Amino acid sequence: MKKDGYITVYLALTMAILLSLIVTLIEGIRIQTIRFQTECVMDIGLNSIFAEYNRQALKQYGLLLLDTSYGYENPSDEKVKSKLLQYMNMNFDAPGKGNIAGYKDLTAIHADNANFSQVSYASDCKGSVLTYQIIQYMKEKNGMALLDQYCPDLDLVKDGEGIYEELENRRHENNGIIESIINMLNAQLQEGEDEISIDNPADYVDGMRSHSILDYVVSDVNQISRKEIDLSKYISHRKTEEGSGLWEEQESPDGFIDKRLYHRYLFEKCGYYQREKENSLLSYQLEYLLYGKNRDDKNLQKFAEGIFKIRYAINAAYLFSNPEKMMQAEELAAVVTSAIMHPELTEAVKISILFAWIYAESIQDVKIIFDGKKAARGKDDTSWNVPLSELLTFTAHLNEYHDVPDGTGYDDYLSAFLFIKNKEDVRMHFMDIMEMDIKKTTGNENFALDHCVYQLEAGVNVSSRYGYGCRITRRYSYE
Repeated sequence: MKKDGYITVYLALTMAILLSLIVTLIEGIRIQTIRFQTECVMDIGLNSIFAEYNRQALKQYGLLLLDTSYGYENPSDEKVKSKLLQYMNMNFDAPGKGNIAGYKDLTAIHADNANFSQVSYASDCKGSVLTYQIIQYMKEKNGMALLDQYCPDLDLVKDGEGIYEELENRRHENNGIIESIINMLNAQLQEGEDEISIDNPADYVDGMRSHSILDYVVSDVNQISRKEIDLSKYISHRKTEEGSGLWEEQESPDGFIDKRLYHRYLFEKCGYYQREKENSLLSYQLEYLLYGKNRDDKNLQKFAEGIFKIRYAINAAYLFSNPEKMMQAEELAAVVTSAIMHPELTEAVKISILFAWIYAESIQDVKIIFDGKKAARGKDDTSWNVPLSELLTFTAHLNEYHDVPDGTGYDDYLSAFLFIKNKEDVRMHFMDIMEMDIKKTTGNENFALDHCVYQLEAGVNVSSRYGYGCRITRRYSYE
């Protein structure tokens, strides 16, 4: 019997097409699965390496930083790349697959190599990356609640040293006038006549200017910290690794609000005079941020001098505009010059007495501030502390002063000086402080902020046993 085979032929042709479609679909699924799996595993890998942040940076400073030394010597991005590949391959390789009979890996992916196209270190751009994270931290923690605190007149703080120098030049010129008149009078003396000398109370006070201000304003100078550090070990004094800095979409932390938030953070995390931080290499850390000296007492002395110059300008402005006190000084000068019968010296002696009086009142102000109290922002009759009658003995009365609760205190001057200080100097010195404190802790002897990653862009090449490969690039940040 004759039989037709068209159905068999049709099925054979159809199955060939169907099998090709099925194989194509399987391969397409394999490729898409590889891509999706690669994306997921890349995210897991980045999460894993950034989860290994330095614990002390978080504990002491509330910051998340990936230390590329991992507690060992020779910090390197290669260690981070190696860990990224390790974590990715651990997730590509399904655990326990050898225990499953007939198991076959559909994707068989392996991460081959990695590179970082952008790496932002905490120290990049003189610490701007670290500052950026600090600003984000402060906004999240406190918002703007700390921005309304009082700060002394910044113009006066900026110009204080210049005003002080002008006043000192005037004082020296005035003393030169007195000396030249005395020399001229002595040159006119006849043989056998005694030389003329003047018993000016200002000379006694001027002799005190050579002493350290701390000798007068600190009750027990032996209690002043004299901790000393080797600056060459820290980031402000060594060559640093430079990364890519902030990304384009990240705003540089240089605005007024950013600056105030940054300074509030410094007050929270750093110690300073009479509020020292425990277990730190330097006790007066905020003072170090201002001056960067290698010893606590040197930084404290510089800060005391800075406050003194501001108070000197404030007191001079008041005293030279007060007719009553000017008259008191003139009367004393008249008594002094009448003793040698040379009234032409009265005006110059009066000016010298006024400058001595300003010095005594300024020392008193610094004493008040170092006692943790507040000095008047501007002087008047009620807030002036040193009477002229006590000019020669004012150091014996330094504990007798007017308390001005709404005046200017130690914290206020620290804040003001930080505000006018070069921002890069403050940031670099703060990174010194961070390294000092973190290096002291176990396992962090090699901690260095120029090897601490804040964010990066990573690229990884992935290949499959089935001949397919791809490259994936991802950004990751602690922000």
